[in-house]
Amino acid sequence: MEVRTLTEVTREPAAPGEGTEQVRTAVFLTDTLTPTAGGVRASGTVDSVVVEASARVRGAAGAAAAPPEPRVPPFAYDGSTTGRGVRVDPAAGAAVELRCAAPTGGAALAALAAVREVLPRVPEGAAPGARWRDTTVTARCAGPVLLVVQTVSRYDAESDADGLLAVVRRSATTLRGQGAAGVRPVTVAGTGQAELRYRLDPASGRLAGGVGEGRTTLTVTVAGAAQRFQQRTRTEVLVR
Repeated sequence: MEVRTLTEVTREPAAPGEGTEQVRTAVFLTDTLTPTAGGVRASGTVDSVVVEASARVRGAAGAAAAPPEPRVPPFAYDGSTTGRGVRVDPAAGAAVELRCAAPTGGAALAALAAVREVLPRVPEGAAPGARWRDTTVTARCAGPVLLVVQTVSRYDAESDADGLLAVVRRSATTLRGQGAAGVRPVTVAGTGQAELRYRLDPASGRLAGGVGEGRTTLTVTVAGAAQRFQQRTRTEVLVR
C-alpha cells in the first residue's frame, strides 16, 4: 500500500502587521498491514519526507536564501494497533535521528506521526453507531524544543458503504516542552482541537483515505518574554 500524507500548518499573525507563516510537510510511505488478534501489525518504509516553508519562516524578504532543508533518508518502521492504542517506532537498526537538535530530527518525528495517522485503532466488530476513545502521548519538535503531546481522541463510526466504515475522530491535545535557543531558555505550552474524517476496512484496518483540520493555540516564552499565537492545520491522507 502506497500512502501520501500532506500536512499544512499555518501560523496566523500574532500581532497586526505580521506576515503569515506556513509549513507544508509531505510524507510518502510504503506500508504493509497484517491483521492480528485484537489489532493490526504494520511494517513499511518512510520513502521520503519533503518540508517546504514560506519566506516568513525561512527568512525575511531580501535576505540571503536559506539552505535547503536537510532530507531525511528512507528508513524502515514497525507499528501495531491493539486495545491499548497505536505504537510506531523506527525498525531495529534504522539510521534515523529523532532528536530535535539533529538537522532532520523534526522531520523524522513528523514522519512517524504521519505513520500513526494511517494506523487508526478500530475495535473488533466496529459498525455504524460504534463509539470508542483512546489517549496517546507522542513527541514533536518546535524548533530545538522537544514537545510532549498528549491527545485524547473520541471516535464515532457513522456509516458503512462499499464495505468501508466512515469514522470521525475528534481530538483534544495538550502540548508542553522546554529547551534553549542558544543560551536563552525556551518553554512552549499549548492546547488544540482537531477533527479527522476517514474511511477504512474494519476487518483489515486498511485506510482508504482521510481529511481533517485542527487549530492549536501556543504560548512560546523565550527568556521570560511570552508570545501567543495560533496555528491552523490541515491534514490529507491519500492511499493507492
